[in-house]
Amino acid sequence: MCVWWGCVGFLGGRLARPRRLRMQQLWQRKAAARARELVRSVPFDVAHHATFSAFWLPMGVVGLGIPTVVGPVGGATTTPAHLARYLGPKGRLFDETRKANLNARRFTVARSWAEDVRVIISQNREMSSFARTHLNRSDAVLIPHPHASDPEVPAHGKTARSTEFVFVGRLLPWKGGALALKAFEEAGLDDGHIFTFIGSGPDGRRLRRYAHRLGLDNRVSFAGQLDRQTTVERIRASAGLVFPSFHDSAGFVVAEAAALGTPVVCLDHGGPGQLVRLWPKTPGVAVDVAQSETKIVSGLAQAIRQHSIAAQNRITKLFAKSGSGNSTNMLTTSPVFTTWFPSNSPISTRKSSTTTGLAKASSTIFCSRA
Repeated sequence: MCVWWGCVGFLGGRLARPRRLRMQQLWQRKAAARARELVRSVPFDVAHHATFSAFWLPMGVVGLGIPTVVGPVGGATTTPAHLARYLGPKGRLFDETRKANLNARRFTVARSWAEDVRVIISQNREMSSFARTHLNRSDAVLIPHPHASDPEVPAHGKTARSTEFVFVGRLLPWKGGALALKAFEEAGLDDGHIFTFIGSGPDGRRLRRYAHRLGLDNRVSFAGQLDRQTTVERIRASAGLVFPSFHDSAGFVVAEAAALGTPVVCLDHGGPGQLVRLWPKTPGVAVDVAQSETKIVSGLAQAIRQHSIAAQNRITKLFAKSGSGNSTNMLTTSPVFTTWFPSNSPISTRKSSTTTGLAKASSTIFCSRA
């Protein structure tokens, strides 16, 4: 069997979204032209579209007259209505516009390829439901992402962890930063526990104001965009990653944290909840969004408390074994411990757009008989 990889490229994370979409469309048109040329000369059995995950983006390999596989594909997850107030006014306007756009595209772009595709691989349950309801496809295969698996994570009980909880990603309303702050406030932890946002974005000012309203000024910090190694160390040393995103189809930072053995707190909605379940060896809590807002916040807060207690217990045991002094003083004065990042870790060979601002690589795959 021979394999042909289509045009592979990086779209810089700092490019404006409209420009990225135009580049994606141009790339797919060229890929489609090249694919038609190849199909005329090579007896391909399968065409596989494995590019940006949004179902409504162009797909150059569709309509070649050969069996086609699409995915893992997503983009159908929307913000739960009862959590929309955490978006803020601008965030809600964007979210409503996005929903209207999705509704329009499901009747145009999506249906244009759904009938011609042999296999649809969905990233999450919401995409599977969308394919069943709107594309008349009940046979979508659920695979969160090809890079996600259940690796041999570091022994969680032997990892020294701080009293710092982290949020890693772009500061956008739909990433759930405001909900994370509310849950951290409701957790009622002592002043030795801090919450750090790692990343940058237009929602930063609103999050600072919200932290002030919650009385968390001295316990919430904004680290901005950090280099990858520093970010990995902060994730690994933290008491947990809090990432209650409202409509991430994947959420790679969740997989990265789980691969490091770091506890994860997220919503069971879209990709993050699916990824948490792939790492049963790493403590993770995905809170059901079908319940009320009050219960969701309470569930997130309870998970934060549980991870905080577990982190402190591990520190106490480690210092007791080493015969060191007062561990509590060390925790409050030095929230980030020196850590190491194994060269054979599943995330050491892959750059992440959520932590470094680098772009994701995409490709189109063709297979034929030898």
